[in-house]
Amino acid sequence: MGQMTDTEICKVIYNYITNTKVDNINYYDISKKFPPCSWQDFDQKLAQIISIIITECLSTKNNINYDYVIKLETLVKEYAINNYYNVVNNSNLYTGIAQLWMELGDDYDEKAIEALKKYILYAAATPSSSTEQDYKDGINTESNFHYSNINAFRFRSCNEYLFKDLINDELNLSAPQTFNDPFDCPILALLKYKGGSTKFASLLIVAYYKCLKIACFSSRYKLPYCKTQFPNTLKKDEPINSDCLPVTNELKQANAKEEFKNLLMWGHYADSHKGICIKYNLKSIYQGLYKNNPGVFACFKDIKYSDEEIVELFGQEKNFIRFYEAFYLKKEIWKYEDELRYLYFDTTNNDNYLKIKIPNSIEAIYFGLNCSAENKDTIMKIMKDKKFVIKDGNGNKQEETSIAFYQMEISENGNIEEKKIK
Repeated sequence: MGQMTDTEICKVIYNYITNTKVDNINYYDISKKFPPCSWQDFDQKLAQIISIIITECLSTKNNINYDYVIKLETLVKEYAINNYYNVVNNSNLYTGIAQLWMELGDDYDEKAIEALKKYILYAAATPSSSTEQDYKDGINTESNFHYSNINAFRFRSCNEYLFKDLINDELNLSAPQTFNDPFDCPILALLKYKGGSTKFASLLIVAYYKCLKIACFSSRYKLPYCKTQFPNTLKKDEPINSDCLPVTNELKQANAKEEFKNLLMWGHYADSHKGICIKYNLKSIYQGLYKNNPGVFACFKDIKYSDEEIVELFGQEKNFIRFYEAFYLKKEIWKYEDELRYLYFDTTNNDNYLKIKIPNSIEAIYFGLNCSAENKDTIMKIMKDKKFVIKDGNGNKQEETSIAFYQMEISENGNIEEKKIK
């Protein structure tokens, strides 16, 4: 970075922020204030300098006024736009901005919450350092972004909301505060019960409630995973060994039954067998962090069931919580669900519910033992002209089929089995 010290660069950026109108703050103008260097060096150094300025403001309480903070936040936004995938820097910078807004008092809580939502977005997208077992458990944030397809099952009650979702080819997602388990998404329970009365914890809970939405599925198979690194991360001419190839079709529990034969799921989530079970193929569903969809991050993960880890999580003081501990760890009492979870962080949506389009993703529908003839007729009429489309790895259509319908019946051995409806 030439001969300028960090102190000198901080002064340059400070003067730029002070003397520039908020609407005129521009990433490329700032780059001209730096000594000649590569864009990579500039990006990294600018993040360090902004962090130093924020820390200085918080420690000395100097320059913490509305005009300066809004300009500093604008600079952070400019940085994030131009360094969308530098998630660690972005999450750290937005944490600092949230703290500055909190210093200004309760009147700026909403601005602090908006900054915390951005922090959550980038923190969720931050890859964790992972062991081989972490990859196998699907713990690494990136470990399930690449897959051939995802077959997932969802149990629903028959009502107007289901019918609308089927008509509009939509998947409904819910905020965790609407769930029946107070320990679902342990990060929220930890903040609520162990975060004390700190303002940061209370506003962070609000931010999570506003931007986090979840869809829950059942799948007896683990998501595809690689034991070590992915083939696309290998260096040129580096051989691919078996540990780099995806492991597929591995059961979560030995001798697991097909998802639509899970009596407990029918009883708990399909209105005591009066509802339906939908088989989805979710190959094309949104995942990842993309510049053309700012403010959104989404990913699939298998739930890990562990009473021991829940006890440890709430019983010890921890300086950090790993991603899977925050959102994908549940008590063993829920293990029968074999849950596959879809997390969707949207900084622009503040409602408890959200719907996203998933056309041509339904492969089959199973009607419960007690599903009424009227509801079956309604659903089959809604779906009669819809198709299930099989796509290749590039999203190109390979095959189109009609949606299959099955009626669940009691078998001779006292279990349930499906019978195809012609």
